[in-house]
Amino acid sequence: MTQTVDPSRIRDLARAKGIKSAKDLARRLGLGGGEVGGTANRLWSGKSGDTRSGHKTRVKLRAVKPEKLAAVLGVEVAVLTGEAPMPKVQSNDSPEDDMVLRLTTLKAVVNTQAANALALNAIRYRVSMTTQIELAALLFHILAQRSLKHRREALTEIRETHDRLNAIGRERAPHLPTPALRMLSDEALEAENNSIKAEDIFANSDEVYEAQEFVDDPEGHNPFVEEVRRLAAGLPGIDDEIVITPREVSYTISRDRALELCAGDKQLADAVLDGRVHLTGLRGLLGADKTAERVAELRRRLDAYWAEFEKRFGLRKHFEDLPI
Repeated sequence: MTQTVDPSRIRDLARAKGIKSAKDLARRLGLGGGEVGGTANRLWSGKSGDTRSGHKTRVKLRAVKPEKLAAVLGVEVAVLTGEAPMPKVQSNDSPEDDMVLRLTTLKAVVNTQAANALALNAIRYRVSMTTQIELAALLFHILAQRSLKHRREALTEIRETHDRLNAIGRERAPHLPTPALRMLSDEALEAENNSIKAEDIFANSDEVYEAQEFVDDPEGHNPFVEEVRRLAAGLPGIDDEIVITPREVSYTISRDRALELCAGDKQLADAVLDGRVHLTGLRGLLGADKTAERVAELRRRLDAYWAEFEKRFGLRKHFEDLPI
């Protein structure tokens, strides 16, 4: 007898496993060709199933074995058929749930400040942390290519300006050597050209560094961070201080959301924004009716941070009001 399953269960279980579409489900099940548009779509949407009056939509399992589907979704077959209850799953479609799911893992990859920034974005824009992370490579690529494009345009403009100056010099002041009219040396321009060709987004090559001999803090004013600062200028929710170097990334976003989360407590909001207080495990405390409990929990975490700080360094009072 062909078994039937509840497609709503399939979707919930699939999403909890990071499967976001019928096509993705088909790939996990090893389906191909017409089976993708048939079996996988029916499992995902519930269309073409049994829809008898008074019964929930059911889908017959024809092209895929129930044991294989259950293995892909990490449950027993009885869960798919409805004979066993659904396990407790958290869907990545919910930014708040996703925040709880992902923060602990993220802290092993990025610092707490960056993980909190993702969490604040999830709350602000209703976009899961998973989606933000999946977009990160694309957005980084776009920023990098914009920066390189603007550097190419600037280099062309500088060279054209040099040519005009040289022409004026030859005509109006032929007694001056042409190099004296140049703003930048040929070596510096060639170093920049080579850096752009190599897609060296931080202008980090030795060749460029030698050309930056008289530039104040060349690493802190690299072309990539300048591109980001130009794009961020005047936008809401982004503090002015943005640091991006090959060794350090630091920025502050969504200060207003952090203040809301901390019920206007500026000291506590600063601790969230700079990563002294993590946002892991706040599920159930994000609602407006949970403000007092949420703030108490965040305050407890800040106290724990300072207790550890004092234990390790024997200091607290002097640093307590500093966002370190």
